[in-house]
Amino acid sequence: MDRDVEPWDRFRDWLHCICVVTFDLELGQALEVIYPGDAILSNTEKINICYLAFPDSNSSDARDSNFHFRIRRAISDVRGCQRSFADKSPSSLPFDAHYLYGFVHFRQCKDPTIHRGYYQKSVVLMSVLPLFSLFYSVTARIAEHFFENGEAAIEAACHHIDTWQQPQVARTIELPLLGTLISCRLPAACDLPYEFRLDGHVELSDHRDAALRLFRPDFTSPIVAHCHHLQVNNWKLGIGNLPV
Repeated sequence: MDRDVEPWDRFRDWLHCICVVTFDLELGQALEVIYPGDAILSNTEKINICYLAFPDSNSSDARDSNFHFRIRRAISDVRGCQRSFADKSPSSLPFDAHYLYGFVHFRQCKDPTIHRGYYQKSVVLMSVLPLFSLFYSVTARIAEHFFENGEAAIEAACHHIDTWQQPQVARTIELPLLGTLISCRLPAACDLPYEFRLDGHVELSDHRDAALRLFRPDFTSPIVAHCHHLQVNNWKLGIGNLPV
């Protein structure tokens, strides 16, 4: 790390903080961990994170689930690299400095030592960057290590993220995280439609398995392949020609 880079400076280029939310029988949902410790969250933000970190369901199934939410920020300032990223990314990317995204990995499993019989806990990554594919993958990795090794895994993950280079569009960057190396390409405004996802999803590869690539399901390409048949089909159905 460069000598002129302050601790957690690179971490904050990507994330605001990482939280662990647990279910307490007396308090309900409660923040158990906020890392780094000097991350600033208002009382309203903490309450919202606790409330939204658990699925909106009363299911008694033992399961893991992943989802995301968005909350309004108390302070809407952004870092220089984040502003540059927003300016150069596709206009369809839902970047808004007034909001934070929470990416959640929730675990519920039976535990006879707990009064209600279930262990319920969520790992939550908070970021102003709406990079869904990337942060879903990162959250899952951190949660996997956290549930095996405890809070030390959160600290280790934060230190790894603190070595990441700044987010930049239109180039492939490699991000080390807990024994893996994530390769990702952030979408750019100059990308051709249908070649890259233009809605905040990024192309990922996990170096533990070179064949593994995570994408958002592609609903557009199958439709685009048939668009040139629309006029013919409408004419056959008697609907008339589509406007050019």
